[in-house]
Amino acid sequence: MPHKFLEGISQMKNLKFAVLAFGVLGVISFFLPLIKFGDQSLTMMDAAKDTGKLYGVLAGFAIGAGAAGAAISKGFSKQLAAVAVGGFALAFVLGEGWKIADFLKLAIGAKLFGLALIGGLVTSIIALTKPEQA
Repeated sequence: MPHKFLEGISQMKNLKFAVLAFGVLGVISFFLPLIKFGDQSLTMMDAAKDTGKLYGVLAGFAIGAGAAGAAISKGFSKQLAAVAVGGFALAFVLGEGWKIADFLKLAIGAKLFGLALIGGLVTSIIALTKPEQA
């Protein structure tokens, strides 16, 4: 039976895959229905009023996913985790993540967007506080 300390290290090594998944999920959520009206729907890309904000949020998810992707080959160092936190924080602020309750009332795209915001930010903060050993 492995020691509890060693179990913690293997769990942290898998954290980069969770951060990557949340980043990719955030990007995908932009193309899924945000609002449904019967048989018609609007995606986030269709409904955006401020395209600068929209592309800023999209860039935040891409930065988080890119940092996790780089961590797959190099290991999730403190620097890469900080980049991921910054990306998800950018997405959280520009995407107004504090309105998470409103996202849950809308269609699947909004729900996945909220999940990606919160999940990506939390997992990347955990990765920052417990980086992988080289």
